[in-house]
Amino acid sequence: MYQWLDYFRNTILIAVFTILISLVTSMLAAYALSFIKFRGRNFVFTLVLLVMMIPGETQLIPNFVIMAKLGLVDTIAAQVLPYGASAFGIFLLRQFFLSLPKDYWEAARVDGCGHLRFLWSIAVPMCRPILFTIALYSFIGCWNSLIWPLMVTQSPKAQPIEVALATFLTSNSADWQGLSAAAIFTTLPVVIVYILLQKHIIRGISRGDGIRF
Repeated sequence: MYQWLDYFRNTILIAVFTILISLVTSMLAAYALSFIKFRGRNFVFTLVLLVMMIPGETQLIPNFVIMAKLGLVDTIAAQVLPYGASAFGIFLLRQFFLSLPKDYWEAARVDGCGHLRFLWSIAVPMCRPILFTIALYSFIGCWNSLIWPLMVTQSPKAQPIEVALATFLTSNSADWQGLSAAAIFTTLPVVIVYILLQKHIIRGISRGDGIRF
């Protein structure tokens, strides 16, 4: 029981840190692609769209090589850093930022508001539904992640709950009651979070209407 709590704690830590980092990087990148004019801005956004089309499996070996060279194998950080940027989050937030009237930024600039202040005080409060959507997608991705944690971890001190469930399935294939309890234990938190935030998800996705260049 205590070991399962350790797996549960590891998964929560991975999810929380991944969500926080991905939200920060998504907001900053999306804001730069929306409000800051620089050469190649549309090309950078096209690259973001292309990243969304690349299967995650193709990134496993390069990510593992990088984590190994950094000495982060079998750590929580190795399961957080590769997913600290979300192309999906950048896409959604950029589409929302482009829909904001330019008058907001012009009025804020007249009042002496800089880019970071405008982002934090005006843009972020208006895009909370989208932030909830990105956070939930990151949470579900972290909670259900199996292949990457299985590659990059070897000990229970850093393994998430999905790896524990896969190990339990292999070693206790005949213990159907235990397998059922473990499956419910790993699935129930995701279901609860989705039920609580489903309205925010629908609102967040509906705000990113169409692709703008």
